[in-house]
Amino acid sequence: MKRSLSLRWRAICSMVGLALVFMSAPALKAQGGHPMLGGARGVVKSSKGTLLEGMAMQLVSHKNAIRTTVYSDRDGRYEFPKIEAGWYTLRVARPLEYKPYQRDAVWIEGTTSLDEIVLERVTESEFLPPTPEILAQLTDAEWLYNLPGTVQEKKIFSDTCGSGCHNYQQSLRDRFDEKGWSLMLDRMTLYGGRLVIEKNRPGPDGKIPMGFGLTEENRDILLKFLARVRGPQSEFPPMKPFPRPRGAATRVIITEYELPRFDVRVHDVAGDADGNIWYTSNRSPIIGKLDPRTGLVKEYQVPVTAGKHTGQHWLAIAKDGKIVFTETWSNNLGVLDPATGQVAKWGGTGGNKGLAPDGFVWGTCDGHYLCKFDPKVSAEPIQKIPLKKSQNTYGNDVS
Repeated sequence: MKRSLSLRWRAICSMVGLALVFMSAPALKAQGGHPMLGGARGVVKSSKGTLLEGMAMQLVSHKNAIRTTVYSDRDGRYEFPKIEAGWYTLRVARPLEYKPYQRDAVWIEGTTSLDEIVLERVTESEFLPPTPEILAQLTDAEWLYNLPGTVQEKKIFSDTCGSGCHNYQQSLRDRFDEKGWSLMLDRMTLYGGRLVIEKNRPGPDGKIPMGFGLTEENRDILLKFLARVRGPQSEFPPMKPFPRPRGAATRVIITEYELPRFDVRVHDVAGDADGNIWYTSNRSPIIGKLDPRTGLVKEYQVPVTAGKHTGQHWLAIAKDGKIVFTETWSNNLGVLDPATGQVAKWGGTGGNKGLAPDGFVWGTCDGHYLCKFDPKVSAEPIQKIPLKKSQNTYGNDVS
């Protein structure tokens, strides 16, 4: 099976394949005849006979690696949607306190009744051993909740090390002494660019500003926190995960898709009028189109700007079907014509933008301005509106 992707430090964004989430109607229960269900079904319980709610049950297609996940209800019952007949891998996607369960070859056709699944706990304690397998299943919130430290320390860590494009694990899995963490903080707060090798520009006072609004006082607090909880001799404590989904939170279907190359680092996605999902790659010179009905992907090459790191950022679908996008690292605004594969790019603005119904692009530019662009002409603003409070925005919608 092809390796899946994973979306996240600051300028190094990643993303796990593509996932579509469908929330069902509030009254939906497993095996309730809902049109979104009607597929394979079964029951999951513990070795003590307890029916398990909120277990993530997953089928992985041998044909195209599409992963479909549903959750068990309070009676331990789960039901998949109708999917293409064929061979699948059946597994518990996030077993946590239970030992992994996986059947590598299960024939699925129609309303297949699956064998009852019985899971054995890893430990009788509510606190789980911090093994690599369990740590990989924890969310960022669970990681931070389980680590020692004050609310102030954790808030500064979250604002600084968790406000970029990677998860907490990418930094918390490392161990350094105070000098090592100081060098790491300098690199991540004083440098930018795709590979974090371009030093930030000095401010009016001649000093290089730290990123993420970090002050010297908070940097010292953060440095001591990291050196204490992830120093050379530190060990992870036993971990307590959050409760599993219950009730309405279990009535969801998640479908994930494999993309055709490793480390795509998907950044933004948008759907077109034909039901296709378009995505930008934050690390490759491609824009992709996924057909969620088949899992097939078509890639479009984006010309690389000489001397700049490749990778796209924002995108949107225009009324004429063309793909409007930006490139952060090379600071470009571009348009892809899917009919011909031709790409037009203009230097001068990148980052997050918003596409208006009339085809114009809006976003902040030049510091303290809301700017309007014509993506068919250039990246030079054709209108600038002064902003009183904000310098830039992350995410823009135009009604």
